Amino acid sequence: MTHFRILLALLALCLTFSTATLADNQELASEVMAIHDEAMEKMTDMYELKLKLQDLQALTGPSTALAKGIEDLQHAHSEMMQWMREYQPPKDEQQAVLQDYLLNERRKIRRVSQMIDTSLANGLHLLNTQNKP
Repeated sequence: MTHFRILLALLALCLTFSTATLADNQELASEVMAIHDEAMEKMTDMYELKLKLQDLQALTGPSTALAKGIEDLQHAHSEMMQWMREYQPPKDEQQAVLQDYLLNERRKIRRVSQMIDTSLANGLHLLNTQNKP
């Protein structure tokens, strides 16, 4: 009977751990998607800024700085598209495997979000400094 109680206690502990990990993973997945959603809201701004920089470059002639600003915007856009294509949380995996995947994806999408923010800030700076008469 003592072995049965120990086994039952271990089973209850395992179930508690699995439930907590499942809840943690759901929260982590929501965080990953929130970072993605916030970054996605900036994609139109990136596109419009790229067009303005291209127009400015057409008016002022070749510029290494403008070309770099345009390239950075395009690269950030490409990185977001690649992240979205590759984001596929594993199904029917152990919670620990899912957690590792989500932690890695959170790191990746944060990097993409930072790229977007940096390329926008640099592009706006270029537009404001290069566009002065």
